[in-house]
Amino acid sequence: ALYERLNLRNAICIQPLSSEYISWYLDDVGKPLQGLKQLLQRDKELEKFARTPLIFSVMTVAYQDYSLETLLKEMSVKEKRYEKLFDNYIKRMFQRKIETQKYWQYSKLQTKKWLIWLAQQMKRNSIEVFLIEKIQPSWLINKPPRLLSQKEAAVCMGLAAVFYFGIMSSGINGGVLMLGLIFGLIGWLISRLYDSLFEEVKIVETLHWSQQEAQKYCLSCLKNFFYLGFILECIILIYNIYSNEPHPFFIPLINALSVGLFLGIFWGIYGGFIGGNRELEIDHKNKKPNQGIFISSQKALIFGIITGLIGGIISYSSSFNIIIGLFFGITGSLFAGGSAVVKHGILRFILWKKHYIPWNYAHFFDYATERIFMYKVGGGYIFIHRMLMKHFANKKLD
Repeated sequence: ALYERLNLRNAICIQPLSSEYISWYLDDVGKPLQGLKQLLQRDKELEKFARTPLIFSVMTVAYQDYSLETLLKEMSVKEKRYEKLFDNYIKRMFQRKIETQKYWQYSKLQTKKWLIWLAQQMKRNSIEVFLIEKIQPSWLINKPPRLLSQKEAAVCMGLAAVFYFGIMSSGINGGVLMLGLIFGLIGWLISRLYDSLFEEVKIVETLHWSQQEAQKYCLSCLKNFFYLGFILECIILIYNIYSNEPHPFFIPLINALSVGLFLGIFWGIYGGFIGGNRELEIDHKNKKPNQGIFISSQKALIFGIITGLIGGIISYSSSFNIIIGLFFGITGSLFAGGSAVVKHGILRFILWKKHYIPWNYAHFFDYATERIFMYKVGGGYIFIHRMLMKHFANKKLD
């Protein structure tokens, strides 16, 4: 595996192979590659292509024991010669015996399908080094359709609740309307959570303070909790009106402002603190596959415990101190990377159920490396050659 990043423009320069070296090597191997030697002597374009060291290595593997006649027949269609080359290479790699016997459960069909899907995503997203933790929701080929917006979902669920409970209670009253508003809020929350599953997954490896992010989250919390306080007071107002206990409108309005501002200021400060700790992007210098997820999980757990204890201490005298502490802990954990871990897990599960990836991705990549389809680069993986990646990407995903 390659653990150190090199400045390739200054570190190394791979020179093309000379015709003399290619000829010498083929002569040295002898009979198994005589057909390839004769083909390269006839086809100067193919010989020029073979001067790339890795491509020449692929050729020597793919065309062992091929006669000149067989090669000429195989290379007769010029547009498909490179496709044939990599098809033969893949075939040879599957025939190759590997020392490690723990990979027997991966069939040729499974391996090809998973590599095709991976190559298509890497090509579409211009990815050079693949990191397991960088899988994104946009990689879902058949993304579930979005039927309703967040507001539409809230309205529909609220109206459905009013209609249902209105029939069950033989009429619409304050309790029914209150249930409608509550179910509307639940509908909005579910819709928001659904949308968040398809947002970019950002893994947290290192937390650092960002004043800009803190201000953004603080203002967001102020706005959202003011709206929430106002909605809760509207629910109380409607209930009071329909329960024959009406109050002047300005009283619930003042209550709405006070409750909203109190919640907004409190959660604005809290949200600004935990929201200001933003993540640094991960790098393939990590030495272990999926290391970013493990680090993110640790950060989320530690931060969740700290914020949970703070919430429990603040509400120590309250009978709901355990619930408040748990709420603080879960919120802090989600902000500190827990949400990314949860989304990553859900995304991996969906892709596994759709048969696009194996259950144990790191184990599979070890197998693909053993078969010399890929190389390990730190905590990531690359195809042995970009042309092999394009070859897989151009295949149909059955």
